[in-house]
Amino acid sequence: MALKALAAAGQAVEFVDVRATPPGRDFMALLLETHGSAALITRSTTWRGLDAEARQADPRDLLEAHPALMKRPVIEADGTLYLGWTDQVRASVIGCCAGRPDKIRSTDSGPPPRNTRYKSTNTQKAR
Repeated sequence: MALKALAAAGQAVEFVDVRATPPGRDFMALLLETHGSAALITRSTTWRGLDAEARQADPRDLLEAHPALMKRPVIEADGTLYLGWTDQVRASVIGCCAGRPDKIRSTDSGPPPRNTRYKSTNTQKAR
């Protein structure tokens, strides 16, 4: 939904598949510093597959080992990291970067929606 909405708003988006190109440790640190535990999906199959000891690991280590645990989309726009695709994020991202498509980068896992063309996965460069 985020990719379609950004494209409809005239934003060029760089899509990054976090499973194929996991973000670096610095990006994960910034994500966790900005969003804390909200950046982790703790209801996923991946999370449920972890034993109790693994769940207690440092969140950066967890995200590095299991990038699918990162809540998505993560959108980097104009130097700010946004998490999820809420009304507030939508208004901020589409409003802040109108006419400046080079300022948006997004992360996700999986291919972009069918019938949609993007410069790259998560048109916003994900790390």
